[in-house]
Amino acid sequence: MDFSQEKENVIYLAGGCFWGLEKLMQSIPGVIDAQSGYANGTGKADAKYQTILGGKTGFRETVRVEYDPAKVSLDHLLLAYFYVIDPTVLNKQGNDTGTQYQTGIYYTNTQVQAVVERIVELERGRHKVFAVEVGPLKNYYPAEEYHQNYLDKNPGGYCHISPAKIKLLSSLKIDAGAYKKPAAETIRDKLTAEQFQVTKDCCREHLREIVTEGDSAEQVAPAALIREGEKLCESKEEQQAFVLVEAKSIDEAMVTTVDAEEGSEGGDVYPNPLQSLLVREPVVSRYVEIEREEVKPQPLSTDMVFVEGGSFSRGSGDGQRDELPIHTITLPGFFLDIHPVTNEQFVRFLEFVGGEQDEHCNELIRLKDSRIQRRSGRLIIEPGYAKHPVVGVTWYGASSYANWIGKRLPSEAEWEVAASGGKLGMRYPSGDEMDKSKANFFSSDTTPVMSYPSNVLGLYDMAGNIYEWCQDW
Repeated sequence: MDFSQEKENVIYLAGGCFWGLEKLMQSIPGVIDAQSGYANGTGKADAKYQTILGGKTGFRETVRVEYDPAKVSLDHLLLAYFYVIDPTVLNKQGNDTGTQYQTGIYYTNTQVQAVVERIVELERGRHKVFAVEVGPLKNYYPAEEYHQNYLDKNPGGYCHISPAKIKLLSSLKIDAGAYKKPAAETIRDKLTAEQFQVTKDCCREHLREIVTEGDSAEQVAPAALIREGEKLCESKEEQQAFVLVEAKSIDEAMVTTVDAEEGSEGGDVYPNPLQSLLVREPVVSRYVEIEREEVKPQPLSTDMVFVEGGSFSRGSGDGQRDELPIHTITLPGFFLDIHPVTNEQFVRFLEFVGGEQDEHCNELIRLKDSRIQRRSGRLIIEPGYAKHPVVGVTWYGASSYANWIGKRLPSEAEWEVAASGGKLGMRYPSGDEMDKSKANFFSSDTTPVMSYPSNVLGLYDMAGNIYEWCQDW
């Protein structure tokens, strides 16, 4: 493709799932436009989400970023980019794995190329392994409309970039490109010789004591530091605390009378016998535990297939009562996960909510019917079953799980259309005849997801293995 007419202030960034990177770039002041698309793949015919999922097109999920250099520099955008990606891994970002999630920076002119290569050289020096693709843009095609502004349309949708990082990077007051590192002479004038040496060697040396000018070795010794702390505490009455200075037996501590004469000999009389165990000392500072935010389990994402909407024939002329009669339905397009929810995915949800019941005491899963067990207070997946579809889940559990990951359960009609190949309208996922070699029909146990071939839409386990999850009940 010819990009000679492309605007000068445009950069193409591949950073895993484009939903999150698009949202990040849109949030940075000075960005004019951010668009999700596919870059550097086989060609236009393959620039489709369902085709790219196969991993054979070479396309990367990429965000085209147009920016106003008077308001934000390319240095700043690249700083934000490297802050949210892992530049050391191939074909993976966050929970997303596949060639379409390979990271990359692509440019269309020499001015942008110079900035990119300068920043990349700095980043490359910070890592033993550097896996980000860097090079000219070969081709680019905008993604389907339902991918554009995805997180605005779906505020609770999946994103491998945390909202906290997006908020942080969108609120920075100083542009990274405007920062100028002071000259070495300027830094040296403000520091001692040893401090200046540390600024040069801190990345290569272990931490060590730094003695500033005017300090003696005695002053920085632990004992000296403690003495200084005692002096500081003595000057602050509010910092006084109780410390145990005399050990007594339990029997002695529980004596309810105190010999006043005996107590007066020592100069202190305690109205409560337990206070005799404690003496007010002005040398102890209180320990305040640092509050740490609890890290909650995060979802393991599953790729989705888009099923085109339209009119579909459903029902049967010779089936059971609930299948009669043959009728036509109309559905809008919808997404469906490519495989059922696994035990390792669902157990994260249970850990997040803190148990097997929701806030209304509805049962989320019947553990006795599942491969997830509670042992010593912990949820454990039976060995070898992490990739198997989860069983024993109630409708409440299925619905709550879908809400947790920012999705929804399909309707029964949607699931049937997807299982039948969409507009192809096949009787079974494998065709008009049931091929029992292409699904798990003969085993009393589940098999790992994606063990059998997918249907024509790229969906797995649409027949056999387990029952489907649907919104209708």
